[in-house]
Amino acid sequence: MSITKKILTNKIITVNKTTELKTVGKITDDPNRVIEFDDNIDAWIDTVTGLMWEVKTEENIEHEYVWSEKWVDGTWLSKNLTDDTEDAFSYAKKLNTQWHGGFSDWRVPTKKELETILIIKEINGYYIKAPLSENSSNGYWSSTSYEGSSDYAWSVYFYSGYVYYDSHAKDDSYYVRCVRDGQ
Repeated sequence: MSITKKILTNKIITVNKTTELKTVGKITDDPNRVIEFDDNIDAWIDTVTGLMWEVKTEENIEHEYVWSEKWVDGTWLSKNLTDDTEDAFSYAKKLNTQWHGGFSDWRVPTKKELETILIIKEINGYYIKAPLSENSSNGYWSSTSYEGSSDYAWSVYFYSGYVYYDSHAKDDSYYVRCVRDGQ
C-alpha cells in the first residue's frame, strides 16, 4: 500500500491509494507544543525551520550509540550501547522500518540542523528549544563528519550549549535525536 503524508493547517493526514483520509495527529499554532500522534508517539515541528524532530520516549532518552555500524566493534564503550541498534544510522533506519509517527523518512540530523535547536538561554538545564528541553540528554551525534579526520564527527552538547568535534571519535557513544523534513 502506498502511503503519503500531507500537513494541512491543523492536521496531519494519511492518504492511501483509495484516497481515504485519516487524521493521525494535530498540529497546534503553539510552537512550544508537541504533536501527539494516535500511536502514542510524539514529535515537534520547529516553526522556524519546518523540521520535525523526534521527541524521545522515557524508554530511549538515555540510549547511546556509536556514529555508524562500522564503529560498533571498535568501541570500548559497548556496555553503554543500550538499544537493539548500536549505531546512530541504524537507529534512524529502525524508526523508518517502524513508521515512527507514521513516517519513514527519519534521519540523523546534520550539524547545521542540530544547531538550529541550540539556544543561548538555558531552559530546564539544557540549551535546547522548548519543548525538547524537557526531553533532552547531553551530547547528540550529527551526520556530519569532521573535515580534518574521517574518524571524527560533529556533535552538539545541549547541556553546555556547544558544538564539538574534538575527542568525538566515531567509536565514542552519544545520543541521537532524529529529524525529518516537516512538510
